[in-house]
Amino acid sequence: MRVKFVAAALAGALLSSPAMAQAAPASAPAADAGAVVTRITGAELASVLQEIGWTAEAKEVDGKPFIAASFTDADSGASFDFSVGLYRCDDAKACYDVMFMRSTEVSKPVTLMMVNKYNSTQMFGVAYLNDDGSLGVSLSQTIQGGVTRQNIKEMADWWKTVITGFDAKVTGG
Repeated sequence: MRVKFVAAALAGALLSSPAMAQAAPASAPAADAGAVVTRITGAELASVLQEIGWTAEAKEVDGKPFIAASFTDADSGASFDFSVGLYRCDDAKACYDVMFMRSTEVSKPVTLMMVNKYNSTQMFGVAYLNDDGSLGVSLSQTIQGGVTRQNIKEMADWWKTVITGFDAKVTGG
């Protein structure tokens, strides 16, 4: 019994000492990379994309959050424009799901077989042919259950990896 009491008293003394007992902030700042995000608005997601140096503008399309965005690849100098849709949103437009999307004209004709081959060999990014003949690619992610701002930046980095090599991977060069 005495050991349990001494251990409990020691733990209580340590936790109440000024060095160990640091008060948590009343609320985490919006840009706190470690803060857990359980839903995200278009404006918040645009802010995260801007933090990594991308251009991003939050809008609404048909009453749903949407982002028009772009970045320039440092290695190739190529500019990539894309959009981001947010889904499963509450009345305040805070959402659980994020879908990065891009449609483009490719350098070579693309067949359904080429699209299927791409989809069967890639972990991230889903290719598809649009009705207008352009090639589309998307990357869907959920933040349900909570993620940090850094996780959201990692999602964006995967998106960058997907679209910077997309044309060559689908067309073979």
